[in-house]
Amino acid sequence: MQVLGRYTKKVEEIRFDQYNAPHFPHRQRWLSSCGESAFYALTGQCFDEVLAKKYPHVLRQKTMIRLLKQKGYTTVPLSVCTVSNGNYMHNTVNELNVVLNCQLFHRGEASWTIVHKNCYFHHDWEDKIHILEFINRPILASWIVYHPSWSVPPRNSKR
Repeated sequence: MQVLGRYTKKVEEIRFDQYNAPHFPHRQRWLSSCGESAFYALTGQCFDEVLAKKYPHVLRQKTMIRLLKQKGYTTVPLSVCTVSNGNYMHNTVNELNVVLNCQLFHRGEASWTIVHKNCYFHHDWEDKIHILEFINRPILASWIVYHPSWSVPPRNSKR
């Protein structure tokens, strides 16, 4: 499990606050898979036919991260090493970070979820995060996802 990780090499300290996203748009739309729904929630873009043919409904971890990077998003993998390497009092993953998780929902079935501002997103629904969520559905891998547009308020459409 990637999130459990090991201290096998030197890990640079990550300043998690540099990835704060107070204006993450929380886009929701029902799509055919949780991976497609998570990708839409992050980017506001659906898979076009080319991507759908190349990457069928199951979005693997490497594919999801590669597609996000191609669209200009920063992805920071989280592990025991990366989250515990800094000052635990002042430099932690926080509620303003957008955290993309691959979680084990059922035996042999992983699913994509997003956590932001203590809300939990899966497919097209949103709920407050439950304290036991990551025990009942263990994290297989996790990343902070960031886009610079999430740091500034959206333009007001009314003039």
